[in-house]
Amino acid sequence: MALPDAVASPEPIDLGRSSTKDLVEGTPVPLVLPAELGADEAPLPPAVEARVQEFLQQSKSAATWKAYQADWADFLLWCQTHRRRAFPTHSDTVRGYLADRAQILSAATLQRRMAAISQVHEASGLDSPTRSLAVRETLKGVLRAKGRRPTREKKPVRVREIGAMIGSLPETAIGVRDRALLLLGFAGAFRRSELVAIGWEHLEWRDEGLAILVPRSKSDQEGEGFWKGFLPAQAHPELCPVTALKTWRHWLRRYGLPLTGPVFRQVGRRGKPTTLPLSDKAVARAVKQWLGVAMAHDRLESRELLGFSGHSLRAGFCTAAAEAGADERSIAEQSGHKSLPILRRYIRDANVLRNHAIGKLGL
Repeated sequence: MALPDAVASPEPIDLGRSSTKDLVEGTPVPLVLPAELGADEAPLPPAVEARVQEFLQQSKSAATWKAYQADWADFLLWCQTHRRRAFPTHSDTVRGYLADRAQILSAATLQRRMAAISQVHEASGLDSPTRSLAVRETLKGVLRAKGRRPTREKKPVRVREIGAMIGSLPETAIGVRDRALLLLGFAGAFRRSELVAIGWEHLEWRDEGLAILVPRSKSDQEGEGFWKGFLPAQAHPELCPVTALKTWRHWLRRYGLPLTGPVFRQVGRRGKPTTLPLSDKAVARAVKQWLGVAMAHDRLESRELLGFSGHSLRAGFCTAAAEAGADERSIAEQSGHKSLPILRRYIRDANVLRNHAIGKLGL
């Protein structure tokens, strides 16, 4: 039986905020599941219940909760605009939302919106409306119509561009820091969050080079951790991440700063490094800034900077390694990719003109 249309929606049990504005601007969503008590059972002690909720909150990353907030807020707004009930909602409402938002949202975003709607209902002890056949078939049709490939992929930076960026850096604290940041980010195929989270305690200097522990990552939410290795550069010593990191370490010592805490720190207005960590957004700013400087100095041909970001370092390593003939296993060991289909897209894009069948035709 279909639910009647309504603008007002009863609140899900403590999942999310009280308004759309709060959902967009709020803190991570608290996940509170309904209690399942027997007739003769007492509720959990408050301290124990608080720990339960804390662990439930840790079941997903802060970034995932933040994305769910925005997703649920958009669904609420759509339901208010079209006079539909948002909670508990009906599969017809979800189908309409999918069809309407498919005009402006990517396939990946729509899939995440479905996950957020499902999360809100299931956390409140209700069946998810997204599991209905009607919704699943509608989503399948949307994906077929739109395609799954991202429409705004980040451009990779290759070795030539890395070299031009490094050659444009000044011998200042910012320049020395960003040299290590860019070279390590590229050679390690780091995600932005992984790069700025590196601490001095994660570094292990070895005779052969440098090993860096990644204690937690997007693909390792439970914190098993894994190591990334870095060998000293032979052909282009000026592009050696190991040397660049040693130089940054020397600069920090010059300023009397302890080699504890974050490796990559903010630099104060007077050019002195601080103990404050860089944000992940600083990686994207560094990539765009030094690419722009390299182009201005004619080290690179002028190009549109739109599409370059902090992820360009990671994408650039995977692309450049594939172009150099590295196999997917060795690339994945460095990048930490758990999804080989995603990694293979980099490899396929890099090899699109290599060993091409047309070349065998003698044209």
